[in-house]
This record gives sequence, C-alpha cells and structure tokens, in this order.
Amino acid sequence: MTYKIVWLEDQHECETCGYSYAQGYKIYKNEILVIDKTPFSHCYDSLNYDHINAAFDILNLEGIQIKTVEGENEE
Repeated sequence: MTYKIVWLEDQHECETCGYSYAQGYKIYKNEILVIDKTPFSHCYDSLNYDHINAAFDILNLEGIQIKTVEGENEE
C-alpha cells in the first residue's frame, strides 16, 4: 500500500483586495484519489488546507485516531 500526497497551491490577485494565496493537497492510495482538499484562493471565502493535516488524514483513513491538546493539560 502506498500513499501519494500531491501538494497544491492557488493564487489570486485582485485590484481591490490585493494578493491572496491558498495551499492544499490531494491524497492518493494505490493511485486512487481518496482525499481531495484542493485550495481555492479568492478575495473572500478562500479554501486553505494546512499541509500538516495531510498526515492526520492518512492516519484517519487507516483508523488511527490522534488526540491533540494545547499546552500541558493531559485531559
């Protein structure tokens, strides 16, 4: 089994709002698209997906749940 992550980016430039940028990714498992987080950059309501979340998406596909907490609180 092989996962392939394709990093994506989108750019938009507007005379009124200025420049915007978004990043995202697509994840393939054995060459089959399993997650599509295509970015969309626009003046408002851009879609941006942090690259670090790709690893969490793969773990979730494999049934491995990760719990994250802020600071030293272990609850």
